[in-house]
Amino acid sequence: MTGTATTFGALVTQNNANVRKALKGGVLVAPMSQALPSSLTIDSPTTPGTPVLQTLTGFTSLGFFDDSGAVFDENINSSDIAAWGELAPVRRDITSDVTALKVTGLETNKTTLATYFGVDATTLVPDATTAELQIPKNASPVALYYRVLVLSQDGAAGSEYWIARMLPRASLTNIGSMTFASKDTPIAYDMEFTAYKDATAGYSVMTYLAGPGWKTNKTGAGF
Repeated sequence: MTGTATTFGALVTQNNANVRKALKGGVLVAPMSQALPSSLTIDSPTTPGTPVLQTLTGFTSLGFFDDSGAVFDENINSSDIAAWGELAPVRRDITSDVTALKVTGLETNKTTLATYFGVDATTLVPDATTAELQIPKNASPVALYYRVLVLSQDGAAGSEYWIARMLPRASLTNIGSMTFASKDTPIAYDMEFTAYKDATAGYSVMTYLAGPGWKTNKTGAGF
């Protein structure tokens, strides 16, 4: 047998600097009328060469979430063609690829209430005298669509990694049960969004990797 000699370490390259965690994060929503940002970061106006997060006009934070964070489920279905005498399919076509986002909000705020109950946030107006807020369940609900951004951060100050996913057209397709109880059970808002392709953007999910830590380590990540 002929070939070029090497070692296990040369073949199996490993770098613990590439192991990332979402140490903290949040979910921001915006109406479909809001233009999508062209990027997550911009060059720092005060320290050129350093990426910084840019202001996202029209996006509002849903606040705190439970410690399960944001969970993305990828549901891929395919059609396989079998051939006579072959044990494995001879052709496979992807028939659907749907991304779902699951989060459980902990804050009872305007944006979370509007999203969870599927109502227009502008209709949530507390009573002028008592501040009582009433949210009637819509007898004929319609699907509402949002821009949804999940933004997470890893790394120390000055070396942040921002790993994010934008759903340019997302709809709330399921909500979990709401529990009124004491002890360690807060009133929570369990929500599941489904991502749909935005005709203008041309995608259903955009993933971002950015930040000063990413810029410094991108070569170690293979870029």
